[in-house]
Amino acid sequence: MTEIIDNTDCRRFEMKVGEDVAFITYEKDNGRLILLHTEVPRSLGGRGIGSAMAHAILEEARRSGRPVVACCEFIASYVKHHPEYTEVLQCH
Repeated sequence: MTEIIDNTDCRRFEMKVGEDVAFITYEKDNGRLILLHTEVPRSLGGRGIGSAMAHAILEEARRSGRPVVACCEFIASYVKHHPEYTEVLQCH
């Protein structure tokens, strides 16, 4: 998998694959990471790009002790299917 970049100017984590960029938008608030939206271009669909990004971001949040708020339906669904990350989540 390709590296995930934190594009702080655009407030999103990005993964570039070829000419396409998948991303997860976020806000940071009082030490929390609020994940807002996941976007994977159709050309990258079905390759596990979104899941790989979710995994990497949640792992980093766990390591750093930063709570995550999953406003994004994709992230919320990912955590539902990977309950090992429920301890990282925080309610709004």
